[in-house]
Amino acid sequence: MKNLKTQLSCFIVACGVSIAHGQQNTQLSMGPGYANDIFYSMNKGVVKTEPNSNWDIAFATGPFSASILINEGKGVQVFKASDDINQWSTLDTSGMSQNQLHNSPLSWSQGALSNLGTSHPDYGWGTYDFLTHDISGSRIFVIALANGTMKKLKIDLMSGFGQQFIFTYANLDGTNEITQSISKAAYSDKNFVYFDFTSQQILDREPASNQWDLVVRRYGIEIPYGPSTLFYIVTGIQSNLGIKTSEVRGQIVSPADSVNFNLTDSDISRIGSDWKYFNRNTFSYSLIDSLSFFVNSNDGGIYHLYFTGFGGGSNGNLSFTQTPSTCDGLIDSVQTINLAQGVYRAHLNGPLPSATNYTIEWKPDTASTWRSRTFNNAAQPFMNMNITPWYNNTIAVRVGVNDGGTVTYSCEETFTTPCRPMTLQTAEQNAARCQGDSALVRVGYAGGRGAKSILWSNGATTKRTYAQQGQTLTVTVTDATGCSLTDSITAGTLGLTAAAPSNVTTTRSGTVVTVNWNASTMGSGQTLIGYRVQYRLRNTASWTVSTLTSNTTMDVDFAGGTPGNYEFSVVARYNDNGTNRTSARACFTVRGVPTTKRVASSGMDNGSAIAIYPNPAHNQVYVAAA
Repeated sequence: MKNLKTQLSCFIVACGVSIAHGQQNTQLSMGPGYANDIFYSMNKGVVKTEPNSNWDIAFATGPFSASILINEGKGVQVFKASDDINQWSTLDTSGMSQNQLHNSPLSWSQGALSNLGTSHPDYGWGTYDFLTHDISGSRIFVIALANGTMKKLKIDLMSGFGQQFIFTYANLDGTNEITQSISKAAYSDKNFVYFDFTSQQILDREPASNQWDLVVRRYGIEIPYGPSTLFYIVTGIQSNLGIKTSEVRGQIVSPADSVNFNLTDSDISRIGSDWKYFNRNTFSYSLIDSLSFFVNSNDGGIYHLYFTGFGGGSNGNLSFTQTPSTCDGLIDSVQTINLAQGVYRAHLNGPLPSATNYTIEWKPDTASTWRSRTFNNAAQPFMNMNITPWYNNTIAVRVGVNDGGTVTYSCEETFTTPCRPMTLQTAEQNAARCQGDSALVRVGYAGGRGAKSILWSNGATTKRTYAQQGQTLTVTVTDATGCSLTDSITAGTLGLTAAAPSNVTTTRSGTVVTVNWNASTMGSGQTLIGYRVQYRLRNTASWTVSTLTSNTTMDVDFAGGTPGNYEFSVVARYNDNGTNRTSARACFTVRGVPTTKRVASSGMDNGSAIAIYPNPAHNQVYVAAA
């Protein structure tokens, strides 16, 4: 699949990254002892390499999947210990060795703990509840870790609609019991979320499920052994959920022959491990002759693959050659016709092959169901598509050619729909008032799609945050489709700070607050005129301003005033080379300033003086005789 440019009707063109198509020789290494799993994309290469020994058990993340795997490649084993979860505290493990369970090599949906299930509502480890939509645990297992430790294990619950797994494990004697929950929703873009019993860690091991096609790993299969079979750990390749493969054995084929072989996703181990064998004559691995595979990858392309080497456990190396299967490129470009309504136009490379009729088909790249429109004209220059959701989506598009009931498809192409336009505006909502104060800055936004998330460079996630004077903060707003926009703001600074007083302190006696400060330092050509004390109730606008004083202390009497928390500031008035100026503020806050009022009170003469001490946090006052 190639990336097409998206051509906007306003002539803004977004160019995709072109991908080179052709034969590619690939070499991978799992490391000595097959130490690593390798997640591989047919068109991107290695997506991620992950140690295969860092997990014991894995839980499917799909909302309707209840599969639970064990790490058999590491040596983890699991046994059914009881069909009655109520026997947890009295579990008898005798005879459990006859009930060993294995992951299915055919399907990710049949993990070892799920394989006892018969069909809905029995999911192996638990039973579906038709009222709550939960799957509640029904069986007890014993899990043997690779280090020889054995634990008893029960899956307590998979909550309704698949939001989380809850499971409990303990030593066989019941000691060291631990209940663990794992959110499925937090890993919804992966196939599985993993857990390690030794470290008690939840692990995020996989790439996003739409980013890889194959995984090279160690897993278990049944191999013929006399009249029966033997469970055996092999090194091979398994395919991702939804990735279709086919095997071509005993014949040499062209990469273009994929249409002659049925690609299905019914067997995740179709590529598997039996493309190689250990040659006892050479004491090294040899490859099976005339064996190759087709892979229908996540990008929509079909690739032909055959192996060219395998190094075994000494180095974990393997190599193969992959070639894209050829297809007709019938789509030239895609144009945005109406962004708000999701209307796009596919321009075709006509004339199309002669056929009964044609379809233009499209879907989100990660979806499985195609939408389509049918047309009959081989010379049709373009076809419109209505694409929803239409913002910031990767869309796959193809042409179907129906020749008397036999449909062949063009190469699948992809393009990315634009973001819904969004604008940001930053502003300083409350400027700093005093030395050392921070400014309150905010961001506003319009447009975009759905709910928005906000992230400031200081870590804040709200519309408003504080910035130090002169500090520049950046803010990124992201909408529900993942589109984002970034802006920045620099907080203002106070001028005339050099001549400001400093170190404002207060003391209180009754209703009188004494304000003290350190004198200003005057610079060259500057002469102090005096100081003014300003005060106000917090969160009010008006300041009460004193007369000028040359002292560095002042008493403020709140008798008869309003009780509460007060802000105090001191400024210097000074002459600067013939110009009178006011310095920046030096500030201080006093909590619970008392006032004196005349009230009538039981037990006192009418008009006696009392002091009222507010407790604003609880809307209470404390009254005492003055």
